[in-house]
Amino acid sequence: MTSGWLRSTLRLSILLLPLGAWGAATQGSIILSEVMYDPQNSDSNREWIEIFNNGASAVDLSGWQFGRPNANQWTSAFPLNTTLGANQAMVITPSISTFDSDWGTGKKRIQVSSFPSLLNDPASASDGRIAIRNGAGAIQD
Repeated sequence: MTSGWLRSTLRLSILLLPLGAWGAATQGSIILSEVMYDPQNSDSNREWIEIFNNGASAVDLSGWQFGRPNANQWTSAFPLNTTLGANQAMVITPSISTFDSDWGTGKKRIQVSSFPSLLNDPASASDGRIAIRNGAGAIQD
């Protein structure tokens, strides 16, 4: 039994893999690796993204943001001393308690405010483009 949200997540993850690999080669070692953009039931605090460090060393993510650049909607800056080790993933969520309730504990994650609403088909519309940018505002993926 595969639910609609799982199919949506898997479909978007597959779409992002080539983009992430391209972005990593040209823009750094942090890539968007998974997106939960259309969860079953309610979107309220249930959308999230996962980033992955495919580089050989840890990356300081202090001040980085996730968002929809074409709509100029960005999360609050990631907290100071937020780091992601080599070959590690981290979830960015608007609510750790909701994420933990839905997915369980034990995953590296941070909570941010101003999490933008993600469109149901971000790969097809320019407004739906998602990105992660560093503390200087440069898009990384």
